Amino acid sequence: MICGIDEAGRGCVGGSLFVCGVAYEETYIASLSHLTIKDSKKLSKSQREQIAQFLLSCDKLTYHIAKKEAQEIDTKGLSQCLKEALEEVMESVFQTSKITKFIYDGNSTFKAQPPLFIPFETLIKGDALIHQISSASILAKHAKDKECEEIHTLYPQYGFLNHSGYCTQEHRSKIQELGYTPFHRKSFQINT
Repeated sequence: MICGIDEAGRGCVGGSLFVCGVAYEETYIASLSHLTIKDSKKLSKSQREQIAQFLLSCDKLTYHIAKKEAQEIDTKGLSQCLKEALEEVMESVFQTSKITKFIYDGNSTFKAQPPLFIPFETLIKGDALIHQISSASILAKHAKDKECEEIHTLYPQYGFLNHSGYCTQEHRSKIQELGYTPFHRKSFQINT
């Protein structure tokens, strides 16, 4: 059984990093054909919400989401946080499923070590090629969406519902005008 892994919030200046692993048998993919499971960036927020709710309630799959908050990213660095989150995800999914391979969307493993020497590979554009990675992409982005809604409730003036924590011109302007919130990564370079 493959465990597909993807993340959301890696390049953000605001909010957490979410790394998700999803595992299910290849034979189960046909049962998900009614869903538009593909790269989360190609789905609307409402589409992600609908698919994520189905996946989260599905007993045929195993998933784990690791969260690294802004302060931890500032303290340890993004690469170390990615390594730790990948290891947490792999260990958790491995505990409940018979995993034969972990595949992470991207081109670096960040030196993360899988449990029991199970193969751990990277695949560029994996979220468009491997169904389990697409599902992980959707669940990670769904977790990021939910966090942005919570931040927006506390700090509506920053526009987290519009930019999801990414460093848009609007977001940079708000940081310059209002300063950082506790949810911002202060170690990231912001050209204001």
